[in-house]
Amino acid sequence: HDLRTPLSRLKQNLDDTARGAATKDEMRIGILNATLQVDEILATFSALLRIAQIESGTRRSGFAPVDLSELTMLLAGDYMAVAEDRGQAVRTVVEASVWIEGDHDLLTQLIVNLLENALRHTSDGSEVTISLHKAPDGAVLAVADNGTGVPEAERERIFRRFYRLEQSRTSPGSGLGLSLVAAIAELHDASAAALDNRPGLR
Repeated sequence: HDLRTPLSRLKQNLDDTARGAATKDEMRIGILNATLQVDEILATFSALLRIAQIESGTRRSGFAPVDLSELTMLLAGDYMAVAEDRGQAVRTVVEASVWIEGDHDLLTQLIVNLLENALRHTSDGSEVTISLHKAPDGAVLAVADNGTGVPEAERERIFRRFYRLEQSRTSPGSGLGLSLVAAIAELHDASAAALDNRPGLR
């Protein structure tokens, strides 16, 4: 269903353009809309392929020491300006020199997905905090917001592929961002969980 629907929308858009575009401008707009829809579909397939690759375990061969503190601060800095433009704020509580064995590119994807998810699903004036500290059994990374949160019954489901909360269905996204987070975490012998931040989600 989640793959058929965007393909059906694309076909409908192309049919409407072919039959109804009376001018070059209308044709150009129809083609532009179709191109954007194709980009979304390709992004969905790319995410699915990446999840399959991660779950196969082949990415473990590229594991190397990663300074997770440095990576977290770098990415948080990138999103501070993005958040400010939206009337939001990103702050950090990051312990220095937290090193783990992992895939640098996938860990980057994990942090980016968490930050983008938090910023996308909170309103103007909200605050997103990314924290990192050492624990006896490894590193603990968290992205927390002070938004409306997620009902307890839904929290486990948001890591499933294509799962989207009802209020998020009209916003951009494939419903694969957090399932990719969960797959990357599992590859690194970690787990992903959604907790009540009172208010918001952590």
